Amino acid sequence: MRSSASLRWDEKGLVSSGSVDLENGGNMFLQFLSTQPAYAKMPDYGQLKCSWNEVDAHLFNPFLHDNLEFKGKISGKITGRLIHDMQFDISGQTFMTGGRFAWKRDEGRISFATEKANLFFTWRDSFLTGGLDLVLPSYGQMKGSFKLPISARLPLKHEPHGQILLESHGKMREKGMVSAIFPGLVEETGGQVDFHVSATGTWLNPDYKGWLTLDKASAFFPVAGVLIKDIGMKAELNNDKIQINSFNATSGKGNVEGSAMVWVKDWRIDRFKGKISGKRFQAVYVPEIQLEVNPDVVFEGNEKVISINGSVEVPEAIINQGESKKGAVHTSPDINIIDAPVKEKKKIKGLNFDARIMVLLGNNVVIKSPGVDARLEGKVLLTGKNIEKINGEGQIKIVRGQYSGYGTKLDVTRGNIVFNGKPVELASLDIMALRTINTGRFNEVKAGVIITGTPQSPLINLYSEPSMSEADVLSYIVLGRPIRVEGETSQSALLLRSASAFLSGGKTGSLQSRLMQKIGIDTLDVETSNVSGFGTGTLGTSIKTGTPGKTHGSPAGTSQGGATVERSLVTIGKYLAPGLYVAYGRSLFTEEYLLTTRYSFTKKIEIESKTGIETGVDLYYKIEFD
Repeated sequence: MRSSASLRWDEKGLVSSGSVDLENGGNMFLQFLSTQPAYAKMPDYGQLKCSWNEVDAHLFNPFLHDNLEFKGKISGKITGRLIHDMQFDISGQTFMTGGRFAWKRDEGRISFATEKANLFFTWRDSFLTGGLDLVLPSYGQMKGSFKLPISARLPLKHEPHGQILLESHGKMREKGMVSAIFPGLVEETGGQVDFHVSATGTWLNPDYKGWLTLDKASAFFPVAGVLIKDIGMKAELNNDKIQINSFNATSGKGNVEGSAMVWVKDWRIDRFKGKISGKRFQAVYVPEIQLEVNPDVVFEGNEKVISINGSVEVPEAIINQGESKKGAVHTSPDINIIDAPVKEKKKIKGLNFDARIMVLLGNNVVIKSPGVDARLEGKVLLTGKNIEKINGEGQIKIVRGQYSGYGTKLDVTRGNIVFNGKPVELASLDIMALRTINTGRFNEVKAGVIITGTPQSPLINLYSEPSMSEADVLSYIVLGRPIRVEGETSQSALLLRSASAFLSGGKTGSLQSRLMQKIGIDTLDVETSNVSGFGTGTLGTSIKTGTPGKTHGSPAGTSQGGATVERSLVTIGKYLAPGLYVAYGRSLFTEEYLLTTRYSFTKKIEIESKTGIETGVDLYYKIEFD
């Protein structure tokens, strides 16, 4: 940087000037001339000239917010004169070329270029007047003007009762700015915004007026899987009130519309109220859930709390709980990871609220999951003051449905989900699913399950008419007839597998023991496969080494590794002698089989042979350490 200055003040007057040549090629120049002879005070009058050319805008960044960045070349000039009694009359303009504004955030940078950025002003007598002209090539243009009651006199002061005039208008295009500000939440944003805002009156009592329209806007919400389009809004500004006369949006084959009023105080939202209604608005469209709603709610609040009242009808919904889990490998729920980092539960930040919303299920609300296929009806009043604790009061009925597992389907004859004012996750279940078997001579046997408890902790019990043993109930459910003592080894694994499917770890263990005792076998094992073959998971009771009458393994009803029933190998085994064990396994759905023979010579030496899926002979030797 290079600078120079000169000063001459004598009886002929004052001549002063200074210039600075910046490192990046820009320069600045200042000159003041006066014909007033030298005297022991500042000149009372004179001529002023000031100019700057190609000054790098980054010089102004230290005066901006840390997250803002300013680039470009700034040029301009100011000319004027100093009048007696410290009055002045000046005018000037400045413009920027190659401009770019940037906003730095944790998620990245948001920047936009300027095609034109001009500022001009005149400061004379009692007013400062001027205007602004801004053109953003990708986003539109904005123009503004101002007239402020600030006297052109040193020291500067403004007139509190002087008339002000501020005006701004423009047309802006939304082309991804919103999605850049909220990454991941919203994508593919677009739309057209027109606005006109003005302020008149005085400094102490300004009068704000204006309007804003939003037209042909759209946005995609990836979390909900919906594209909201045809978004429109018309709003008016009247001093401390913003009246949203209309708001509308389309999603799927439906739409919503609404209106609102916002009160502003000290440039902040003081309070608000409004209403929203709609028909068949697609709120969610992802593989797991497709949801249409008919909202009819009113809301009001302030910066601390919001109150929501009304109803939301759900005319159509499809809930596929198992859709997103297809092909996925999940960790077994009984796995305990030692020294795993503790995940702190994040507290949801936001407005406190007081909600009272009636949710009504229409005629096409269907839930589909690996074990349930049902249509729901009913209504529930949801209330709450915290998003983490929503209470419900009402009832949802299963009007038509089936409860199934491993090829067996039970018709839901009674299905109620009762909400009694407690948190919704503590709703009471009252569900009965039965299979009706006609045994001839006008006799019927009904066998099935009764589900009670809560959605988070359901209790599943076997049920029958007439009353019978649990083994027979399960046999009627799976086979349509009672279990027999002889010749049932080919069906026992299927019964046990179905028991674990229906009862999920409830009474399956005791039922399994009764089945094995009735059939006359020592081991019953259902092994599931991974990519490489059978043996990565077990379901049922498995014996690897032992003595007759002893069983070892995981309780029935547990599953490991996320394997599927299509790869299940059912194995039954029998101890023919204290040291001789024979087992036969066969796939439920393929022709694969596995014959295993194991003989223990001593407590430390054992030989095992396998034929079928895997063929080979293994010799085991046991070494014990103290």
